[in-house]
Amino acid sequence: MNPLSRLHETRVARRLRAMFCALCLLAIFTPTVAQTTVLNGYVYKKVTSTTELNTVAYDFILVCEATNSVMTGISNSKGQMESCTLSDGILTGYDTEPFVFTLTNKSSYYYIKSSSGQYLKAATSGTNLSLASTSKDCELAIKFEANGDVKIGYYKSNKYISLNNGVLGHNGTYGTDSYKAVQLYRREYVVSFPKATQGLTTFYNADYGYELPSGVTAYAVSCADENQPIGMTKAFNTGAYIKSSTALLLKGSPGETLYIPTRNNAAGVFSGTNLLEGGRTADGYTAASKAGDYYYYKLAIKDGQLGFYWGAEKGAAFQMTKPTTAYLAVPKSAVQQAAGLRIDLDAITGVKSLEMQGGKDLNDGDGQIYTLDGRRCTTVPRKGMYIINGKKVIR
Repeated sequence: MNPLSRLHETRVARRLRAMFCALCLLAIFTPTVAQTTVLNGYVYKKVTSTTELNTVAYDFILVCEATNSVMTGISNSKGQMESCTLSDGILTGYDTEPFVFTLTNKSSYYYIKSSSGQYLKAATSGTNLSLASTSKDCELAIKFEANGDVKIGYYKSNKYISLNNGVLGHNGTYGTDSYKAVQLYRREYVVSFPKATQGLTTFYNADYGYELPSGVTAYAVSCADENQPIGMTKAFNTGAYIKSSTALLLKGSPGETLYIPTRNNAAGVFSGTNLLEGGRTADGYTAASKAGDYYYYKLAIKDGQLGFYWGAEKGAAFQMTKPTTAYLAVPKSAVQQAAGLRIDLDAITGVKSLEMQGGKDLNDGDGQIYTLDGRRCTTVPRKGMYIINGKKVIR
C-alpha cells in the first residue's frame, strides 16, 4: 500500500475514534430532561381567601411561585418540590405529579388530607413535615396574606410552611429570601363560551365532577332530524353538581371564559336521552358508548349556520384534540346521511314542554301544533321541535 494512503487512513481512523469518544462522553454527562406534563382542559388556579376553601369537595396543591415549583410529596421529613409551569396565578404543567389534597374545616382549623387518605402533620416542635394515618395533632391554621400568599401551620404554633434550601418545612420564618412564601392552588376546568356561537359550547368532564356555575345552563341533545333543528332538553340548572363523564351543551355569556372548580363529590346524573358523547379511543377518536352504527358530528358554524357537522368524511369517527370537548353520535338510521344538523338558538331560551302549554294538556287535541315549515299537526307528533301559539317548543 502506498505510504501516503496508509498515513491518510491512520488519520481518518484517529478522527473517527475521537468523534466516537466525544459522543460517548456527551451521552454520559448530558443530564436527562424531565418530560413536562401539560394540562389540557383544566388547570390549577391560585386561591386567595378562605371563602374559596369549600371543604372536602375541592382538590388543592401547594406551590412556590418564587421558584416555579410545586410540592410533590413528603420525603426525609420535608415537602419535596419539582418544577412547574406558572403564569399569573395559573399552573398549566409540571414535571412530576403534584401532591393533591382536600381540606376539611373544623371550626378554627383545617385538616389537609392526601388522595391516599393520609393527613399532613406539621411538627409541634422542630421543622419537620410528615404524613399520618390519623388526624391526631394534624390541626392546621390557614391564613391568607393581602398579596395572596398562604400561611399554613400547626394551629397552636407561630410557625408556617415555607421553602428553605429547596424543600418545605414547618419554619419559624416566613416570606423572606431564605424562607420563601407558598401559595395555594385549586384544580379548575377552563370553559370558554365563544361569541361566534352566541355562548354555546360542548363540554365533557371525563375525570372530575363540577358545579354548574351561575349564569350557565346545561342541555342534552334528545333527538336529531335532518329536516329540522336538533331537539334539546334542559339537563341541569345553575348550582347542580354534575358527575364526571357527562357530555353536555353549555350555554353561557358570549365571549366569557370561566374557571370552574372540579368537585370530587359531584353525583348529578342526567337520566334522559342524550345523543352527546365524550368518550374516545386511546388515540383520541370519537367512540360511541353503545354498540351500533353511528354518524359523528362536531359543533361548528358552516355557511353562517350553527349546528353539528360531520367531523370526517361520511360521518366517520374523527380525532378530538381537546379532552373536554363533546360530540354528537347519531344512529345512522335516524338521519339518513345528513352531513349537518341545525341548532336553533331560540330553543335554548324559554323552551316549554310540548305536553303542557298555557295549562292545557296538548295530548287532548285542543292545542294548535305546527311544524317549523308551517304544516299543522292533527295529532300529537313524535319528539322534535314544533310551534305552538307562535312559540317554539320541544317535545
